[in-house]
Amino acid sequence: MVRYRFCTECKLTKPSREFHNNHVDLKGFSGLCKECSKVIKAREAFERSQKGSCINCHKKIDKRKIYCNRKCLMSYVVKQWSLGNESTPITPNILNHIKSYLIEVRGERCEECGWNKIHPKTGRVPIDLHHKDGNSQNNKQENLVLVCPNCHRWAHLHLGSNRGRGRSSLKKAASDNGFTRDSWETKLT
Repeated sequence: MVRYRFCTECKLTKPSREFHNNHVDLKGFSGLCKECSKVIKAREAFERSQKGSCINCHKKIDKRKIYCNRKCLMSYVVKQWSLGNESTPITPNILNHIKSYLIEVRGERCEECGWNKIHPKTGRVPIDLHHKDGNSQNNKQENLVLVCPNCHRWAHLHLGSNRGRGRSSLKKAASDNGFTRDSWETKLT
């Protein structure tokens, strides 16, 4: 009778003979098939050999560091993001670097209306990064679009995403709670 085990790396169920029987020699690899444990061992050996060099540009650096500078760190994170690495943490600072990357790749113009007028003081086209689905946590490449400020405001205000949160609903909520213009003016003075 053939027994099967589940490999935690490749997420496949394989016959037990494709797993290591000796758990003492391969601590931490007990849930991995032989093929995956070889790949992980090779990856770890490569990473150990690269200590002392920047992960992104491979310049010689202090062995305690991973990147030679912050620019290299951001470049590496954007590269991982562009390759579709879902585990890349996206912060507002990294989002600015992603925007710069998208401008490099797609061009410095609005993808909706084609506007590309250069600002006289900055020398750049004012471009915003817009999430098509409105979810700021969804930073997949196909969800991000470069738009001019006019198209960006139009997308947020006129596509129904702001429905029910406009001026009339605020006035109604204020009057329902007993607030009037006169009561606010007396509180301010």
